[in-house]
Amino acid sequence: MSDEPWQPICERPDDLVAPVPVDPTGRRGPTKRQASGKRFRQTSAGLYVPSEVDDTVVEQRIYEQAHRIRSGGAVTGWAALRWRGAAYFDGLTMSGEFAPVSLVVGNHPLQPDPRVHIDRARISQTERWSTGGIWLTTVQRALFDEMRTAKAVRDAV
Repeated sequence: MSDEPWQPICERPDDLVAPVPVDPTGRRGPTKRQASGKRFRQTSAGLYVPSEVDDTVVEQRIYEQAHRIRSGGAVTGWAALRWRGAAYFDGLTMSGEFAPVSLVVGNHPLQPDPRVHIDRARISQTERWSTGGIWLTTVQRALFDEMRTAKAVRDAV
């Protein structure tokens, strides 16, 4: 047993890397050729980060998937709570696998991807805030969405 007290709040890393689209000039993002090589990895349809960016950092995964949101949507559930500093939400399932980042997008089209859970529920402008450079649902909405989409009562609790 550790002598260190449990810390319910965690600091967001300050070295997160935003994914960028392909840039034919190579100035603001990888060229199409670079994007298809080993120096970049695709985070979602059309977005890339350098391959050395650590995708096991939970906040990096959240940041990457948040950049898929175009308008009116937000990161929700466990990921919105973690982004706000709640240490308990480590982004892992009970079996230790990466949990998909939940995005609530309303009617806005978004390509399916195993790294995200796409929730097409409606979201009011009063239920989302820009925090740390990404759109998040309010804490109340994030908790509601997490409980609403849980597969079992134990998961919701």
